Amino acid sequence: MEMERMERGERSQGSKFDHRDTGAVLEGVVGIGLLALFLYCLLMQIQTTEAAMLGQQSLTTFMPNWQIFMQLKDLFSSRMTIAMAQAILVGWFIELFYLAAAFNHRKAVLSVKNSHEFITKGHDIVTIGILVINAYTDYNYGLGSNNIGGQILFATIMTLGTAIGGNVGLKFLVDAITSLFKK
Repeated sequence: MEMERMERGERSQGSKFDHRDTGAVLEGVVGIGLLALFLYCLLMQIQTTEAAMLGQQSLTTFMPNWQIFMQLKDLFSSRMTIAMAQAILVGWFIELFYLAAAFNHRKAVLSVKNSHEFITKGHDIVTIGILVINAYTDYNYGLGSNNIGGQILFATIMTLGTAIGGNVGLKFLVDAITSLFKK
């Protein structure tokens, strides 16, 4: 009788979790992993841009500095040098602009079209420029391997992790939660 119930896709009596939930759980785990990768890549990209702005040779560590989230507070309270303030502004501007283009390029373009015509024409050029700057700083200032292939791989992972990780990770996580709790 239990096998017949399973074949019809029904849950076992008294069971709150069945084999069909496994896909949703795995989707949620992948979503959490992609969100973690997104945060890591976001922080590393801000750090590589700041390193470029400050003229540093490369990053001193391969671990993201979580204090980056406190930088904006420090920036508005004037607790830093002009060079550091400029590096923070450039790093955050590039990342936020990049995220706006990556997450919803169409909405970003429509928002800019409501602006001045000069800004509208320059939007795509600025977007491409920001992609190039991100790739350049990731390639030159990231702590990849000593060969060109490792540096290109690092820059590619940072770019894709930031552009795709947050979007896809959040979608996977929301879908998994919805799937598990709508039954």
